[in-house]
Amino acid sequence: MGVKVTALVVVPFVLILLGRRWWGGVVAGVVAFAGVSVVSGLGLGWVSALRGTGELVQWSSAPTAVGMAAGYVLRLVGRGEWVDAAVAGGRALGLVALTAVGVWGLVHAWRRRGDVGAVVRACGWVMAATALLGPVFYPWYALAPLAVLAAAETDPRRRRWLAVGAVVCAFLTLPNGLGVPVLTKAVGAFAVTAALIVAAVRSGPRATA
Repeated sequence: MGVKVTALVVVPFVLILLGRRWWGGVVAGVVAFAGVSVVSGLGLGWVSALRGTGELVQWSSAPTAVGMAAGYVLRLVGRGEWVDAAVAGGRALGLVALTAVGVWGLVHAWRRRGDVGAVVRACGWVMAATALLGPVFYPWYALAPLAVLAAAETDPRRRRWLAVGAVVCAFLTLPNGLGVPVLTKAVGAFAVTAALIVAAVRSGPRATA
């Protein structure tokens, strides 16, 4: 958490794996966190850094992309003053979706708490959702969930999609350090939104079957 606050989502899964020894994990986590904060000399300085997270608006975050696409449409119809609200609305929907994924992951992990692989897989997918459904996404945000899922995910089809995601992340930042989303804001926003709509339509019949 001291390096990346989104690691907080891992804690419940660790406690599930520890079972009755959960209290030992809590003590170890608190001591390690406090120790790193003190030794590094940074303390809780990362808390203030969180305030500027929402200032970046890029389509690499799926919820932000939806809000951006809506904002571009609003500009076309002369409602440019609603653009910020559209982005905020898209991000709010992303947090709702993330909450749903998180609840599913915890319930799934608890029901299969005797299966370490199942708990770790659920944790990995919740980590991936946290990275993808957050208000901002950088390619390196995918490193932690990819590492966990690479070790725990056994389904060949899902592993192929993880490989595709890793390749996409590798090309989101140019060699000169400039991010592709910065250069393709409108195109990327509509492309991501269209991809989400297609994915939702295709998954609909499966969900109801």
